[in-house]
This record gives sequence, C-alpha cells and structure tokens, in this order.
Amino acid sequence: MNILHVFSMAGVGEILSHEAAQQGHKSIVLQMRSLDPFDFGEYYGNTIYFDDQAKLLQMAYELSHSADYIILHDFVEFYREFPENKLILYFHGTKLRNILKNDAEFNRINEKFKIIVSTFDLCEILSNAKHIPAPCDRKLFNKKTEKNNKWLTINRDYQGEFIEKKIRSKYPQVEYRNRQKEIIPYRDMPKLLTQYENYVDWKFDYSKPEPLTINAPSCTAIQALSCGCKVWDFNGLELSPMLLLLHDSKLVFDRFLEFLNEQKS
Repeated sequence: MNILHVFSMAGVGEILSHEAAQQGHKSIVLQMRSLDPFDFGEYYGNTIYFDDQAKLLQMAYELSHSADYIILHDFVEFYREFPENKLILYFHGTKLRNILKNDAEFNRINEKFKIIVSTFDLCEILSNAKHIPAPCDRKLFNKKTEKNNKWLTINRDYQGEFIEKKIRSKYPQVEYRNRQKEIIPYRDMPKLLTQYENYVDWKFDYSKPEPLTINAPSCTAIQALSCGCKVWDFNGLELSPMLLLLHDSKLVFDRFLEFLNEQKS
C-alpha cells in the first residue's frame, strides 16, 4: 500500500508512516518546516520538508496519482486539491474545534469524507468520525529506573499565564515548562521524562476567549506513561498505565490500516 501524509500534527503522520514502512508499505510525509519544531520528521527520516506551502501542495498533487490513500492532517481547506476517492481527513484538535458547525464547508466535509480523529472528545463534533488514538513509539519511550520525586508539566505559550496559574492551583509543586520557549527535540523527550516521577497532564481548548479544560490525555501524557511516570489529570486522578495498550504505535497502525482497508469495500 502507498500512503501519502500531507502535513502532520504532533508526529502522528511521521509515526504512522514509520510503522507502515516496518510492515513493508510505502509511506512518506510532506510537511512544512515551520510545523515541525520538534523534528519528528528528522528522527524518523520519512519526511520531505517545505518552506513554501504552494510547493508542498504541488508535490502532494503529483504524488497523489500513485498513492492509494492521501491522509490530509488538519488542513482541510485544501481538500479540493486531491481525488476524493483517495482522501482521508485526519483531525487532531484545535483546527476542528475552531470550525463553525453551521458553516457550509463543515457540513460538506462531515457528510462526504472519511474522517479520523485522534482524541475521543472530537467525536462529539463529528459523530461519524473514526477515533484512532494518537500513537506512541514505545521503542523510543521506554522505562528507566532512575527517578526522583519531581513533578513536571509541559504546556503552550499561548495564554500561558492563565494556564500555569490554573495548573498550580491543584499542583503547586509542579515544574511548569513552556514548550515554545524551551523546545525539546522529539528524540530527547525520553531523556527528559525519565527524570521525573510524576507528570501533570492538563489539556485546553483554545477556541474560546478563556481556555477550557479538555477531558482527554495528551501525546506527552502517553509518552510519560511509557517512560514509567505516574500521570495525573485535571481532577487529581492518576491515569491508568493500561492506556498504553490503546496508544502503542504498532497497535494504532493496525487500527489505522484496518480503517483504510474498510474503505475499499
């Protein structure tokens, strides 16, 4: 099978492309350099980077002829550029939450296309979408025995003052990292996470003036679990390590491939 990923978010396209190659499929990712500050594509070596969006779309169009499936991550405004019978739309959060439900384009997308969402809460927006959990590369993120009692959380720069205050109201002992100001390359994330005993996971919806809590684990939370951290949510509850069975990249790719094969029938 030949799978083309156009754009990617949080390394999902790169990880799925990597797992595809491990099973003998052909798969690459076309990505804007500016969208990958953490170097997911550099780590997996399966990404062609662009600084010009028009050039990315031109190559995507050219490669679409030989692709069996085109996976368009988040940038659904470009869906007209590709054959509809090959196109899968893949949503990861912010983009979908900011689309107006009464918008004509939204209704057409919702009714016409095959759609995957990476967090279960997005099914509340697109009830017909297929939920496939975000993958975690457990070969990279593995347990180490050296731990301490420190607490860590990583979140966005956007409205960071509000977010940090909210998280510290429940977890005053946590070390708060701004992921834009302290960029940690993807390949170095296991080294960081294995230094901590506890990770606080608190996701936010930024589509409203004041960020709203999202009841869904982040990719970093799953990575922290895979590194042996205890992970705590906004309610003060510990996440079950059993979540790793849902997010293991090899199992996620199997679900992804099963979904693609279902489209043939």
